[in-house]
Amino acid sequence: EFIMHLSPGVWVALIVLSFIGLVSQMSLYAKAGQPAISALVPVWNLMVFCKVVGRPVSHSLFLMVPGVIIMAVFGLYYGEFDSHFPTYDAVTGDLIPGHGTIGDLVVPLTVIGVCMIPIIVFMIYMFIEVCDSFGKHSVTDKVLCVVFNGVYVLFVLGVSEAMYEAPWWRKKRGLPYYIPDHKHKGKRILVTPEGPIIGDPRNQKEKKEIVDDEVAARVDAKTASKERITSLPKEERETTKKESIPYHCQAI
Repeated sequence: EFIMHLSPGVWVALIVLSFIGLVSQMSLYAKAGQPAISALVPVWNLMVFCKVVGRPVSHSLFLMVPGVIIMAVFGLYYGEFDSHFPTYDAVTGDLIPGHGTIGDLVVPLTVIGVCMIPIIVFMIYMFIEVCDSFGKHSVTDKVLCVVFNGVYVLFVLGVSEAMYEAPWWRKKRGLPYYIPDHKHKGKRILVTPEGPIIGDPRNQKEKKEIVDDEVAARVDAKTASKERITSLPKEERETTKKESIPYHCQAI
């Protein structure tokens, strides 16, 4: 009831901030060759965010699991939280102070505080990796991105001339990765570093190849298949290899 009677200015501010957050995510994903529409879909947006910086999709659980717990706590203790907000008197137009006590919120706030720790730490790492992925390696850029996240991402990375360089989490570990090929429609560039980054990232040697988008879409599955094959008995391994479908790429 209290929230519904907030001033129009507060609602406008919330709408503007939400708009900035969505547009910044959409522009970021589009530059990284990911579907921009994913920014509008909960859960999918976190999975795509991990892909942009090169992290495994499973790392999105570091955000989703604590988030689900926090929402569950709000649901279970809704009455306790609601009792701390003032209520609106329709007759007099006054706000009647809430009757809740701080003791009612000790347990839920403790659980929420604990759950916020991995979310905050992981998001700091993610924003730092976003900066590196778009070639912003200075400490100043990373601090600004962490502090102003959505605004920084929109104006410094999204709608600016900043280009997507690499999914940094994979690049710094020397793992193969894809980047968009803006010169050839329906193509991506497969980058295979010779090793992890040691010292200046510009000194990292890497091999680049052009591949079809269709090929790129099934590389993760092929990699997972390879990992599974190595754990099979020799007879099953040979059979699976014969059934696997090879893909081709053009060196550049």
